Amino acid sequence: MNSGSSPRVSIVVPTYNRGPALRATVEAILRSRLDAVGAAELIVVDDGSAAPVDLVGVTPPTGFTVNLLRRSNGGPAAARNSGFRAARGEFVLFVDDDILVPPTLVEDHLAAHEQLPAAVVCGRCVLSPPSGPRALFDFLEGLGSDPGRDALEPFVRIPIVASGQISLPRSICPAGEGAYREDLKTPGAEEFELSMRLRTRGVPIFLATRIQALHCQPVDIDSISRQQYKHGMGYAEAAIKCPETLGLPELASVIEGSRPPRWRAGVTALASPLLKSLAASPPVRAGVLALARAADRLPLSGRARAALYRAAISSHFVAGVRRGLRLYRGPQC
Repeated sequence: MNSGSSPRVSIVVPTYNRGPALRATVEAILRSRLDAVGAAELIVVDDGSAAPVDLVGVTPPTGFTVNLLRRSNGGPAAARNSGFRAARGEFVLFVDDDILVPPTLVEDHLAAHEQLPAAVVCGRCVLSPPSGPRALFDFLEGLGSDPGRDALEPFVRIPIVASGQISLPRSICPAGEGAYREDLKTPGAEEFELSMRLRTRGVPIFLATRIQALHCQPVDIDSISRQQYKHGMGYAEAAIKCPETLGLPELASVIEGSRPPRWRAGVTALASPLLKSLAASPPVRAGVLALARAADRLPLSGRARAALYRAAISSHFVAGVRRGLRLYRGPQC
């Protein structure tokens, strides 16, 4: 599956157990316009999927090379690095396996780097609107999870990378070094470490507010809560394995606010940690999730429904942080 030309950009898609849905991501990338790019290569990295990725029948258009790499499961950071080390392009664009890119996205990333030399560029990943009830979708949209939506500037400086679609010049990383730290296994942990490393090196991170792709994540309260539990564990893994990341206020405040009660802290200081411990306990968390799951069928006000969504999501996130602190440091946490 070779184009014969040296690529200017390498597009790396790490994937794990995505199944047939991966085809949509691959086919969307292969529909990319390359008029302003020249040649490009797509590198799919199968991170030890139970059913090995199959790209039989994928025919790249003129200008594209498609390569499939297989590796044992090592997590998203290690999978991205496998693709990064195999990349031949001047620029590397990472795209998650549940992202659908528009035809202009590759050109838009390269155009951004022409304006922002020696920088990391993150595009926006917006949720796909559900075909059914929209209450949870509207709640998530109102949380500000898409900070670039209302921005007037095309590029906004941000402190933490977002890896859904992210590009960088390959020269930013020393020869032989990957873009991410490979021993970080939980989604999100590698983003904090990379962000701190970029800050130390003086490499700016920009959100390209006008580069947008579709995030095909299920929008239901169970999926969102599970995701937040994993992200909570990612916060903890970054903080424990890479203590320098606690220099990022966005991480440090979450770790401090999610710690278990400290019994010598006094009654007032104990109130919030005790409430969080109660909410994050398995029985309460399961009960709140069940109520949030039924919210669309219950005669609730919008405010009450939003409160249930918030309680389910936040309790899973705090539980994930605390689980991560125990797992990566020990029971004393």
